[in-house]
Amino acid sequence: MYGQVNAITLSLMEVGVFSYIPYTTLAFIIVLFCVLLGLPFTMGNGVYLFEELDGSVSPVICFAALIEVIYVVWIYGLDQLDEGLEQSTGLTMNESWKWLLKWF
Repeated sequence: MYGQVNAITLSLMEVGVFSYIPYTTLAFIIVLFCVLLGLPFTMGNGVYLFEELDGSVSPVICFAALIEVIYVVWIYGLDQLDEGLEQSTGLTMNESWKWLLKWF
């Protein structure tokens, strides 16, 4: 959970959407939003809501993943992504991955 909150918080701060809010405050807002979003699933009808969303969310999740790939590769930039990966891990992307992300 910490990794997900950290990834969302840092992404929002790097893009500049919420760069004026301190990191801890933004992380608290994200955690509070996730808790409020998950609260209905802990109530009496939570199993019913989960079953309803379980069958109908998969196309939405696939679409969100597609939009995320488009954003990261086409808008953020494949070269900038490769530089960031090299800076953080010391490894670069294989040419086949670059080609796949760029043209698929």
